[in-house]
Amino acid sequence: MPTAFDGVHEAVGHWARVTPDAVAVSWRGGQLTYRTLERCADRLAGSLRTTGVRTGEAVGVLLERSPDTVVALLAVLKSGGCYVALDPRAPLTRRRAVLDAADCSVLVTDGDESLGRRALPPEAAHCHGWSERTERAPRTTTHPEAAAYVAFTSGTSGAPRGIVVPHRAVLHLVADPEAAGARRDDVVVHASSPAFDASTFEVWAALVNGGRLALPDCEERTPRELGRVVSREGATLLWLTAGLFHRFSDAELAGLRGLRRLLAGGDVVSPRQVNRAIAALPGASLVNGYGPTENTTFTCLHAVTEPVSGPAVPIGAVLPGAGARVVDAALAPLPAGRTGELLAWGPGVAWGYLGDPRLTAERFVPAPDAVGGRAYRTGDAVRDRGDGVLEFEGRMDRQVKIRGFRVEPAEVEAVLTRLPGVGEAAVVAPRRDDGERELTAFVVYEDPFSDGSLALRQQLAERLPDYAVPTAVRVMDALPLTVGGKVDRAALEASPPLPRRAAGTTYTPPTTGLERLLAGLWADLFGLDEVGTHDDFFELGGNSLLGMRLAGEIQDVFGVEVPARRFYEKPTVAALAGLVEEAAGRAGVPR
Repeated sequence: MPTAFDGVHEAVGHWARVTPDAVAVSWRGGQLTYRTLERCADRLAGSLRTTGVRTGEAVGVLLERSPDTVVALLAVLKSGGCYVALDPRAPLTRRRAVLDAADCSVLVTDGDESLGRRALPPEAAHCHGWSERTERAPRTTTHPEAAAYVAFTSGTSGAPRGIVVPHRAVLHLVADPEAAGARRDDVVVHASSPAFDASTFEVWAALVNGGRLALPDCEERTPRELGRVVSREGATLLWLTAGLFHRFSDAELAGLRGLRRLLAGGDVVSPRQVNRAIAALPGASLVNGYGPTENTTFTCLHAVTEPVSGPAVPIGAVLPGAGARVVDAALAPLPAGRTGELLAWGPGVAWGYLGDPRLTAERFVPAPDAVGGRAYRTGDAVRDRGDGVLEFEGRMDRQVKIRGFRVEPAEVEAVLTRLPGVGEAAVVAPRRDDGERELTAFVVYEDPFSDGSLALRQQLAERLPDYAVPTAVRVMDALPLTVGGKVDRAALEASPPLPRRAAGTTYTPPTTGLERLLAGLWADLFGLDEVGTHDDFFELGGNSLLGMRLAGEIQDVFGVEVPARRFYEKPTVAALAGLVEEAAGRAGVPR
């Protein structure tokens, strides 16, 4: 079905005509039919054109994940523009950098001062309250090569890097319902942030194919919450980052038993966890999905049909209608069994990098043989088993995945060295015992008597998304060097971990029974002997995934739910105890 259209919105509009009363978007307590979705998007598209959006123009979308967000994305495409989805939780400086890089002069937001209005200069236009508008959708002609969206990832220069993705790439991604697409009877969970490229699969696999998009109740993507959504909505398709998939495999697989297909990826998935999922979900197809944003979410898929006996889960074969090859440094093909760089081509390849022709020419090269078009040099080291199935061997550069997000340690280093007082910086990403990576920064101050590691993390949190903020910052007299005079990153990765307590804080023992119980949960979570009432969750090594796990344990132990956002505002045992008491009081749960 998608191949019959030039634009993503045209394919969605087809279902608004053919099955107008079918549910397009659903959530607890509400739903949008295809007819209503189309009408709402038409109204906003008309408003956007009235505001000044023209064909090919980038339009920012800054909304919490909601039905309004889906309407906004569709409306931007209908207006002839391309959308730039922003994460409301990203620091203000990051949002500004993205909007500046995309040259957005129009922002779709809900008018909340804390989310949107400060993210653009005062003279920029905003659109909100479109439900009251009556404009008709503008008449626009979409070419398959027209930009559909710009996705931003980490860049080595310290600035976010924009990747321009055309309509034909999105339609190719979701064209095959047995690959990365959906069937008309599928219900796809929208678990990712619209700013993350997994949302490309979630939103458009459902709506381009006439299926239903199911929205979680809140922004916290805990296994418990997503399991509830799967059960309540009768969901059949779910995509999880590798880290979240591992959390599910540890605790909540029973909540996914209604799925037809479970996709996991964004980083290396554990064979042990995959095997647990296969055993617990006999009715679901488990798929390992691999692919960079530059090749539109998925390049390869591997359906796991039997327990994995080897050390790694294959990334599989390239999507139908596309091509891939393992090549050497000169881009010459390598025989099966040899490890080299993965070169990918076909309809999924993006335009290139926004405003960076040099890097675009470096990474997007002529496709091999007589294929025509361009191929993308992934920078990933892979091996062809000989049967067309590929195995991931690692990165050929320093890029890493943190909780499913692509991070360039060089970007974090660049931001660090711009902070006052920092002379040198190096960032590494060693793997923890559980297989997940975490960032550690090593800094040398210009003033040798400085020790502001906690202050540095706070400054980084104002400039970088949370997944790119190092878990620990270590102050050194000098960075170690190799014999060749380069920073010895291997030595830094092998450094013993720091005592996990914030610099300048001392141990304060819990004083109440509730604090002692919570401190015990934290100690188990981090593998520590003791946790004090004023220890900081993130200074101890916490992140959003561990926060999800903690929230689930609090639910199990105390029978209450604590909003992650409020906990993150003051992440100490003492503050958490207050939140648990408050939640218990509202719910009438005795403490």
